[in-house]
Amino acid sequence: MLEPIDVEAEFGPEPDVAEVDEAVRARMQAALDQLARERRFPVLG
Repeated sequence: MLEPIDVEAEFGPEPDVAEVDEAVRARMQAALDQLARERRFPVLG
């Protein structure tokens, strides 16, 4: 699990939804990429 994101603290009281969406997706993808690098065997099929 990733750390929680305090949207208001990080993006301000009226955050741009597209900006928040992009940031959240980027963090999630980075975490998935890290997990993939740690995988011992590739996924087959």
